Amino acid sequence: MSSGHIIVHASIVAKPEHLEKVREVVTNIRDYARKEEEGTLIYRTSISNENERKFEFFEEYTSKSAFDVHVAGEPFQNLSKNAKEWLEGAPVISLSTEF
Repeated sequence: MSSGHIIVHASIVAKPEHLEKVREVVTNIRDYARKEEEGTLIYRTSISNENERKFEFFEEYTSKSAFDVHVAGEPFQNLSKNAKEWLEGAPVISLSTEF
């Protein structure tokens, strides 16, 4: 039987001149998701061992609507609206449903 949980694996690469800003924003997104988003079960962030500017995200939500709440939230929107300025290329995002 499927739990219906949404699993997300995503990554972004910060431009060198925006590395510290991106780290700060990612930390804010993670902390907000863990403390304020009821449907967020897991929200983990890491930095690639091969590229210190590559941030990786491992997330689990109770449902697609919980994920949508996360994406619509102010902390995530702050990164989203500045992505072209702060990031190299587009984010890589994979969504799946746990079974």
